[in-house]
Amino acid sequence: MLKMFLKSAMYYTFWNKYKNRVLLIVSILIFMVFVLFIYDDINEYLVINNLKSEIIYALVTKWTLLLLSIGGIVYITTFNFKNQYPNPTKKNKVKPEIEIEVQKKDTLKSSTEVIIDEIQNAKMQQPKDDFKENVNQVEITVKNKKKLRTQSDLIIEELKAKKCQTK
Repeated sequence: MLKMFLKSAMYYTFWNKYKNRVLLIVSILIFMVFVLFIYDDINEYLVINNLKSEIIYALVTKWTLLLLSIGGIVYITTFNFKNQYPNPTKKNKVKPEIEIEVQKKDTLKSSTEVIIDEIQNAKMQQPKDDFKENVNQVEITVKNKKKLRTQSDLIIEELKAKKCQTK
């Protein structure tokens, strides 16, 4: 059973790999048989009509077609169609089209200069930190106050003021 499986796998692999070549060769062989049948008919016709001088043209045409067919078969079987059967192990790498700017040699920057420029640009593009500005304003207002009061101090003062009003 394994032998039959391997045999069918080999036929399947052969058919998938060489299907186009096999079909071309078979079609050329059918064309050659067709040329031979036509030559026989033309030869009989020319003999019946006593046109023996025309038989040479038919013979030359027949052999030209047969030799071209044989040459086609030899070409198909011997030369490898590299574009038709790409190697499946090699992946076709698609290189993206990149526009490259050509610069003069004196204006080129080293990689470290490019990195330093990118860092400086990133620092310049950073948004301002509003929290730091607010903290600075709070510090200024706190420094200017004579007495510091917390939220709890304010609540206690409000409660004392309410008690005084109710009395």
